[in-house]
Amino acid sequence: ADLGDGWLPGPVDANVFQERAGELRTMMEERGRDFSELYISMTGDPADLKAHPNKIKELEDFGVHEIIFFMTAPTTDGSIAEMAAIADSLIS
Repeated sequence: ADLGDGWLPGPVDANVFQERAGELRTMMEERGRDFSELYISMTGDPADLKAHPNKIKELEDFGVHEIIFFMTAPTTDGSIAEMAAIADSLIS
């Protein structure tokens, strides 16, 4: 709240995210800072996002700028294939 330019709250559900974001917003306002200028990243599981396609829009509405996916492939080629599969399934 004092110095950060970004926030990575971790893989939390929407209710927890909203609660923590509200707390952080209050702390930042108390310090004369604008929460809307904070760059917010989330970690995410591609399978969860495939199962809940509206989640990406919800996160965007909450002010999340990026989602960092868990990559589980043991090789670079496997990771690239995993990223391509995520893109194919999530980007319309």
